Amino acid sequence: MNDPIRDACDQLKRRSDKQWQRMSNKLLHDTGEILERHGFGMTEVYLQRRSQSGDRHAHILLNDVLPVLRACSPICEDRSIGGYIIKALKSFAP
Repeated sequence: MNDPIRDACDQLKRRSDKQWQRMSNKLLHDTGEILERHGFGMTEVYLQRRSQSGDRHAHILLNDVLPVLRACSPICEDRSIGGYIIKALKSFAP
């Protein structure tokens, strides 16, 4: 049986970058909390604002991580899973 959450995590691990290790815990925590509480739309707005102000880590989350999470239906149904994955993103880095 195929596990879509594991597939999403594996896809993120393949995309991981050393920059993920440099992301601040606060950015990851705040992004995860926003996703859990307010959904993908608000998370995108938050990351776009940070990205426009020069935060390249927010840009990475917006373009590399959110699309993978959004494509996984169990994560869309239970956003707390996506929030947890974002908060644990540093552990995916090489």
